[in-house]
Amino acid sequence: MSLSFAQLFRPRQRLLDPDVHPAIAAEAEALLRDRDALLRLADHDAVTARGSAAERLAFHVLSRRRGPEISVARERLLAGLPHEPSPLEGLAVERAAGVLVTDQSAWAPVAAAVEEARACFADARRSGGDNPGKRFMTTAKLPRPLDSRIMALARHPAVLRLIGRYLGGLPILYRINLLDSANEEIQPESSQFFHVDPEDFRQLKIFLLVEDVDAESGPLHLLRADASDRVRVARGHRHGRVSDEEVLSIAPPEALVPCTGPSGTLAIGDTSRCFHFGSRPGARRRHVVMIQYLTAFASVFPLDAEAAGSKYADAVRQRAGEHLPELDAYLFGLKR
Repeated sequence: MSLSFAQLFRPRQRLLDPDVHPAIAAEAEALLRDRDALLRLADHDAVTARGSAAERLAFHVLSRRRGPEISVARERLLAGLPHEPSPLEGLAVERAAGVLVTDQSAWAPVAAAVEEARACFADARRSGGDNPGKRFMTTAKLPRPLDSRIMALARHPAVLRLIGRYLGGLPILYRINLLDSANEEIQPESSQFFHVDPEDFRQLKIFLLVEDVDAESGPLHLLRADASDRVRVARGHRHGRVSDEEVLSIAPPEALVPCTGPSGTLAIGDTSRCFHFGSRPGARRRHVVMIQYLTAFASVFPLDAEAAGSKYADAVRQRAGEHLPELDAYLFGLKR
C-alpha cells in the first residue's frame, strides 16, 4: 500500500456520517485499525462477493483515502454541471431513507426514454430476450446505447446532480439494463427475496417504470436504509438472502417502500444499503429500465486501479479518441 498505516487510519473521517449505523461504523473502524484486516480488504473481489456492510464501508473509506484527489475532481465536476430547468430540482434522496419514488412522466427526457424502451421491449418479444441467471426475468437490448434517449436521461445534468449529491460527487454510470419480469414463478435464492447489492457500501439505481406498475405487477420493494441497518445489525447479516419473516420481525411495515406508479415514475434506491426484492408472482408483467451508478470507491474496483471502468468505457474511449471530454472520462470510469 502506498500510504502508511497511520495515514490510512483517521478515525473520524467519513465513517461517522449521521446515516451510518453506529455498530456498522464501529466495526469498520476496528477493521481499519487492524493491519491484518487491511490486507484482507485489499482483496476487492472477496469484499464484493462475501463482505459485510462494515467491510464494504471500510473498503470504501480505504479506497477514498488512497486517492483523495479523486473526490476533489468528482466534486468539482458535479458542481460544474450546467443547470437546466427540470422537475428534479429541489428533490433529494435522503441519506437516512436511501429511497425516492417520483412521478416524472411529464418530463420530456423521461417520456422520450419510455418511448424508446417500449420499442426495445417490443423487439425483444419478437426475438426472445435472455437472462440465464434469472428464469423469471429477461432482458431487452438497447441498440446504439451511447446515442440512445435512455442514455441521454441517464447522463442528464439534473439526474447526475440528484445522484451525485447522495454519492458525494460525480458518479460512475456503470450500466443500463432493460428488464422484463414475467412475474410467473418464484426462483429460490434469487433477487425475489430480500437482499442487498454488494458492489459498494453506497450506490444508487434508478428504476424507470416503462408501464404502469401496481401491487399486481410484482413491484420492486425497498426497505428504508435506516430500517435495513437495524435488520442487518440485529441479524448479523453479511451477505445472501433474508426471509420476509426475519426482516419484518424487526423493521416496521411502513419502512417498506413499494416502487409503484404510472409509466414514467422514477424509483431511485440505494440497493447496497436498502434490503430489497422484486419480480414476485403477480397478474401483470413489469417492464423497467435500470440505471446503475457507483462511486469511484466501490469494491468492484481494485484499490490501486487508475480507471474504474463501466459497461460503456471502451465504446466511449473508441468514439472520443484523443479528444475524450473530462466529464465523460470520469462519468464512464475511464478515470477514477
